[in-house]
Amino acid sequence: MLDKILNTAEDLVIIGKSGTKGKYVFAFPLEGKVAKHYFDKTLADGEERNVAGFKEYWQFDDKTGLITGSSTFLALRLDEAVRADGFWIPDIEEALFLDKERRLTNGVYRDYGLAVFNDGGPNQKVANEIISKSGNRDLPLIIPFKDMTHRLDGNFPYGVAISLVDNPSGLKSGEQAQKILSRSNYVGDSGACGVCRYRGGDWLASLDELGVSGSCGRGDFLCGEATSADLLSAHDGLLEREYNTKLIQLQEEREEREKSFLESFKK
Repeated sequence: MLDKILNTAEDLVIIGKSGTKGKYVFAFPLEGKVAKHYFDKTLADGEERNVAGFKEYWQFDDKTGLITGSSTFLALRLDEAVRADGFWIPDIEEALFLDKERRLTNGVYRDYGLAVFNDGGPNQKVANEIISKSGNRDLPLIIPFKDMTHRLDGNFPYGVAISLVDNPSGLKSGEQAQKILSRSNYVGDSGACGVCRYRGGDWLASLDELGVSGSCGRGDFLCGEATSADLLSAHDGLLEREYNTKLIQLQEEREEREKSFLESFKK
């Protein structure tokens, strides 16, 4: 799948060096056939169809080629679908970088993980489980989707429990988490809250409803890692595709103008 992404992506954003030697983290739009492939994977488990956390708005738009709808639960399930191929939904720092690069448009919202402040509410059961699995890390915690997993559990709100993977690699805690939270416009102070970029561009770490999804939700960027050589080759291919597309457009414009010019003699 990585080769397919590098050969077909309509945009590539280099975020920085990866934790894997010789590789770099990059982001790309989740759209078209790739988006539909992963959308279908999120629906593969028939048991989840009647679970409240997964009954909210979640659609694939054939016209735009985008997945529409998003919540903490839905975005986590999408992340679990893409991570088998080495991809992940951006963590908050990666998303802030994309925002700085003007890749995140307004008018839609995007979910980027969880912030856990203490073992209180909202979402107390989620907060308790994550804290218990966090290895006595200082609070608060900021957890990207790639460090979380879910299971169906009727004792949890929406019927979905959230826990940590065995070896979380992107989790931020204590002062490091506080520093990241200071860049948000609205920050909670208790329990477990969703992290998102809202429709007007504000950053929130205060969402208490983890299961609510609307049609203006998006999961439209993923991250991956690749070597500099592969990324340079992919960028050259992207420029060539853009060049060829522009040539086709110019040729069509020329033919249309020529046709209009010749028709003027018939008047």
